[in-house]
Amino acid sequence: MAPEHLVRLALKDKGEAIDFHRTEQGVRVCREDNCVDLKDLSGADTVALFSLLEDLGVPEGPAPLLSRESPAGTGVGPASDAIRRCYDIEDSHAAFDCVKQVTGDAKQEACPPRILLFTKPGCEPCEEERATRAADIAAGLIEEVSLATEEGRALADRLGIEDTPAILPVDCNGDAIELAGSV
Repeated sequence: MAPEHLVRLALKDKGEAIDFHRTEQGVRVCREDNCVDLKDLSGADTVALFSLLEDLGVPEGPAPLLSRESPAGTGVGPASDAIRRCYDIEDSHAAFDCVKQVTGDAKQEACPPRILLFTKPGCEPCEEERATRAADIAAGLIEEVSLATEEGRALADRLGIEDTPAILPVDCNGDAIELAGSV
């Protein structure tokens, strides 16, 4: 499995960044070519680590499955509430599997949620993410949104997507399904 980009922390006044990636073993944190692998790190542990470092810079790109500082949720419908409960799962892989399960189960609802994968041409991590999620894309569990299209750029702008690849659960209205409140 290719590492999944979670979030970038642009360091203040340095022109550098710290990147967080999910791997099969846990989380990889990198600054330039220097990386450290944190094995068996839970989603809550990753959020705590990011919170410790957050004052050093400005977060770039969403980390919707990790963010515990998200604004009040806007998602509508029972599936959106179920997805919010998935966010409470400590293991980030299990949390994402939960989101996929809820999304798949809700396809017949009047207002089903969707999982969007934001990509752009020439983005190598986007190609890796697309390959990693190929089965879910083919099954209709994840929809790819290309920032190469006007519609894709408009949606990304509305949802605050600045970095790709990015994965974001949305309700049937296209609003992000975020936590109901800060934890």
